[in-house]
Amino acid sequence: MHWLDAIPPARHAVDGQVAGLPAPGASIGLVAGRGNFPVQLADALTARGWRVVVLGIDGEVERALTWQAAAFHQVNPWKLGRLLRVLRQEGCADVVLAGKVHRTALWSRFLLLRHRPDLTFLRLWLRLLVDRRDGTILGAFAALLREEGLCLRSSAELCPELMAPRGRVGLRDPTARELGDAFSAWHVARELSRLDVGQAVVVRDRVILALEAVEGTDATIRRACQFSPGGGFGLVKVARPGQDMRLDAPVVGPRTIRILADGGGTFVAVEAHRTLLVEAQETLALADARGVALFGLTDEDVAGQRLG
Repeated sequence: MHWLDAIPPARHAVDGQVAGLPAPGASIGLVAGRGNFPVQLADALTARGWRVVVLGIDGEVERALTWQAAAFHQVNPWKLGRLLRVLRQEGCADVVLAGKVHRTALWSRFLLLRHRPDLTFLRLWLRLLVDRRDGTILGAFAALLREEGLCLRSSAELCPELMAPRGRVGLRDPTARELGDAFSAWHVARELSRLDVGQAVVVRDRVILALEAVEGTDATIRRACQFSPGGGFGLVKVARPGQDMRLDAPVVGPRTIRILADGGGTFVAVEAHRTLLVEAQETLALADARGVALFGLTDEDVAGQRLG
C-alpha cells in the first residue's frame, strides 16, 4: 500500500452551523477582482446557504458574477467610502476577498489628481506611504474594515472544500523519486516563504532549478524549463508562516498544471489545507489527463520521512 493511501480522505462537508461562522441566510460581501476564483467562491458560499452580495472592482470582475450573486454592485477601488456604504446597506457584517486586483496605480506620481480618491481611501493610503507590499496593503484594508465594525473572513474558513486536502488529490501516486524531490524542496520553499520572497520552488533530483520571487509561480516554472529541457521536475508550493488566509493564500489552478505539464513537469506538491485549488474540477481533470501527480503535504508529513 502506498503511504498516501493511509491518509484518510479530507472531510470538507459541514453538517449544521459551525460556531463562529455567519448564520445560514446571512449576507456575505464578496469583494471580487480578476479571475475565475470569485465565481467559484460565490457558488460555494451560495451552496452553503449564505446570501452573496458581490462588490465587483471596476475593470477587474468577471461578468458571470453579475447574475450569480443575490445582489451585485460595481465599485471603484478609489471610492472606499461607497464600498463600505454598500456593505452596510446590504446588511453584510462579514466580508471575503477573492481575485486579483491591479495595484500598479499605487505607484503613480499623480495618484491623487488622476484617481481622485475619497477620504476613506486616503485614510488607507496614508498607511502605505513607506510600505506598499501586498501584505501591507491588504492588512491595512482589513484594519479599515475592522474599524467600521466589519469582520473579514477567509475563503478557507467559510468554504474549506476549496482547499487542497492532505494526501493524493489526483489519480496518480507520486513515485519514490518524486516524493524525495518534494520532501527535499519543502524545506527550501518553507525558508523562502519565511523570508517573504516567494512561496514555490521547482526541483529535479533534489536540485533546486528555480525559486519564486515577484514574477509568480507560472513564470518560475517556465524559467526552470531552461535548466531541465527534458522535463522530469516538480513544483512545491507552501504558505508563509503565519500567513493571514483572509488576505492571501497560495493558489494552484489549471494554468499552473498546464504550464508545468507542457514543460515536462511530473508532480505538484502543495501545503494541505492552506492552498486553494482554483477551478478544482478542471485542475484535477487536467492533472490526471497529463499524468501529473498532485498531492498535499504537511510539515508533519515531511518531518516523518527519511530521505536517505
